[in-house]
Amino acid sequence: MDNLTDYQRKRYELLTNIQKMVASDFSDKDIALALGISSRTVRRNKHCDPKRCCCLENVSTEIYNYKNRILELVSEGYHATGIAKKLKEEGCSSAISTIRK
Repeated sequence: MDNLTDYQRKRYELLTNIQKMVASDFSDKDIALALGISSRTVRRNKHCDPKRCCCLENVSTEIYNYKNRILELVSEGYHATGIAKKLKEEGCSSAISTIRK
């Protein structure tokens, strides 16, 4: 799980904790109270794959296909808007605002 942001790392830990507690037969309400989150958050995430959910949340599939290219552009010093414009030039059909996210 390299190359994760602090947010993604924390989210991964939260999701794995939810999974462990679900496996131990804790109720959604008990999990929520123990982790300081809402029971709705527990319900939404108790059956997800933590690796996929923490790393790909709100990322369109098309953008994910450009992952390696985005990493190349970051290493070349491009910023979010520059990367978005470059990907649009290369044929990405997503909106620039979506790419920037």
